[in-house]
Amino acid sequence: MRDVYDWLLQENIGAVVIENIQLRQRHDTDKRFNRLTHHFKKKKLTDTIIRRGMRLGFRIKKVNPAYTSVIGRFKYRKKYGLSVHESAALVIGRRGLGYQERLPKEL
Repeated sequence: MRDVYDWLLQENIGAVVIENIQLRQRHDTDKRFNRLTHHFKKKKLTDTIIRRGMRLGFRIKKVNPAYTSVIGRFKYRKKYGLSVHESAALVIGRRGLGYQERLPKEL
């Protein structure tokens, strides 16, 4: 995260947009262990992003990640030649800017 924020500071970027992820574990194995380890990694990474960003003066915004892969696949993948993951990141960034990214009417 240190390298990412150093790069953002060099490029004069003042905001970071992250997904507001709320996952539930539904494994057949030891549910308690899976839940503890999964949430620890996710929470630690999210907290690090938020804490370091606020310390350096960035605006941090969480957005709803619902349907970002589908929207990105149909709206931006072919247009910009991106992968599905890159186009989903584009949708998340546009939602952070305040655009209403929704599923295309054809779907």
